[in-house]
Amino acid sequence: MPINKDNKPNLPRSASRPKKDGQLSSGKKTAPSDEPSESPPSKTPENASNDDQIVWEQHIDQLFSPDHAVRLLSPVDDDGELYMSNTPHYPPYDADRIDSIPGVETLSYAHSSMSPSRLKKLFSDPYPVDQTLDLHHLFAPAAYAACQSFLLRAYLEHDRRCRLICGFGHHTQGHSRLKGVCVFVLKRCPFVLAYQSAAPKDGGTGAINIYLRKKT
Repeated sequence: MPINKDNKPNLPRSASRPKKDGQLSSGKKTAPSDEPSESPPSKTPENASNDDQIVWEQHIDQLFSPDHAVRLLSPVDDDGELYMSNTPHYPPYDADRIDSIPGVETLSYAHSSMSPSRLKKLFSDPYPVDQTLDLHHLFAPAAYAACQSFLLRAYLEHDRRCRLICGFGHHTQGHSRLKGVCVFVLKRCPFVLAYQSAAPKDGGTGAINIYLRKKT
């Protein structure tokens, strides 16, 4: 084999030529492949710093895991309570689980964060409402779904004062199935702070005034 002046063997050109895309080391061209190269997608956001990249890679798999539940913690509201704000989950309608309530029974509920004096001031007459839902024309299963949608819509639209009209149960011996439906939903709604039977001029015990949490 020939030796150059640096005492290094002279390699054939075909052996010293670097490989290029579509070529073998011998210099012969190969047919280009129509299949795209398969490389795993990057899990790192573009333009991320080294520290951000490390954090991202450590948590990306957990973040998108099916078992990872994301909850949004709302700040302290104007009623002085730190609370979880999420979409309520109601059980399927079951008539055996919902008791009828006497139409003349007065309702009153308040979250523990509300003082009696605040509650009295809040529901003092008049009680102006932002939204009202009349359930008179609905059967209990439809009213059950309507109450849920009504409360959620009012909450998302920042309407904190609303009213449900359930009636007195005149057609069911004075026991209102719709009133029972309303109370069942209200007790399970996480953004209901308080509710009371309305004033006589607004429907009395056949209507329910409701006060919702503030959406942030």
